[in-house]
Amino acid sequence: MQFLFSLGMSYIGATYVLFLMHFGLNTLEVNLVNVSFFLTRIICEVPTGALADSVGRKKTVMFACIFLAIGKFFYAQSSTFWQFVIAEVLAGIGYTLVSGAFQAWLVDRLKEQKYEGNIAKVFTGERIVNHVAMGIGAIIGAYAAVEDITMPWIMGGYTFLVTLVLVGILMKEDRTKKRGTEIKSIAHGFCVTKAIALKGMQYARSTPAVLFVIILGSIQGFALQSPNMQWQPFFDDMLHNQPVLGYMKIGINVFMLIGVSLAVQFSLLMRKQEHAMNATQMIIGFGLVGTAVLVTNPALSISAFMLHEIGRGLFIPIKDAYLNKHIPSSERATVLSCYAMGNEVGGLFGLLVSGYCALMWGISSMFVISGLAIIVGTAFAMKYMKK
Repeated sequence: MQFLFSLGMSYIGATYVLFLMHFGLNTLEVNLVNVSFFLTRIICEVPTGALADSVGRKKTVMFACIFLAIGKFFYAQSSTFWQFVIAEVLAGIGYTLVSGAFQAWLVDRLKEQKYEGNIAKVFTGERIVNHVAMGIGAIIGAYAAVEDITMPWIMGGYTFLVTLVLVGILMKEDRTKKRGTEIKSIAHGFCVTKAIALKGMQYARSTPAVLFVIILGSIQGFALQSPNMQWQPFFDDMLHNQPVLGYMKIGINVFMLIGVSLAVQFSLLMRKQEHAMNATQMIIGFGLVGTAVLVTNPALSISAFMLHEIGRGLFIPIKDAYLNKHIPSSERATVLSCYAMGNEVGGLFGLLVSGYCALMWGISSMFVISGLAIIVGTAFAMKYMKK
């Protein structure tokens, strides 16, 4: 299922920004389109996580597939700023529905089946599958876009429809029956969801380990919007070869996979997961600064960019294992959604700042600002953790 979710999202991986620019949007307008996606996620993240905890993760994931498919098909028919915004809102609802629910389902199913292994290894396997799918989808989408720039969106929509069917068949769940959660009406369902949301948010605020990870996620969310949104025009100007961006997307996923595959060993080497997460943040920051500083040498600039991708790959499974270790099952999806919301709040500000700064001073300057932001921000987070 993770392979299909990632594949459905990845067809646009090498052409998303170029698609929007094809219809006349500049870097700031492109980021403003993405702001609507982040605003939707901020508003819906905790309620959808609580919904998954109250009515079941399987139903929530199935609704996610429906919204993601509709969003992809709507994007393929869009050509104006406000049409793109509507498509982003639809996709944002779908993304929030699946973001906490799928991982919460995975962890609790493992517990139900008496799994006693290292949960970080499970998340590492999930990330490997994710990045393999992202690489495959990106190269297919890059070539498809040469013939028809809307084709990656259409392929994504059909992939999510296939995923919807397979989720219905493959995803087994009996948590709601065990807990005795029976939603008697829409009003009762709202009350149950609200109670779980408030309890989960309170737990996130009052647990230092969880709050620490939320702080790191917010810093990363801010800093990574520039490379997320601007790597395509940055390297397109450098290389002047659009299909090559598909291969670069594969390279991005390969180097993230390298980071993912080394995450367990890296965590053991650093002894404490908190130190390991801080170290990966520094790798990301210095990699971004190097990408901009070495811009006159394409080989070195691309190498620095791939270094930052290794850092991103290292961070994810370490963070997932650390966070899930500190969350009770009853509010797991809600608390995971609190982390996601913190990341999205940072991402929202990152989109606004990076879009404006790139328009005023160029993408290279924004890469430097982003790198320094994650380095300095992580240093303050380390100081907080010591307290």
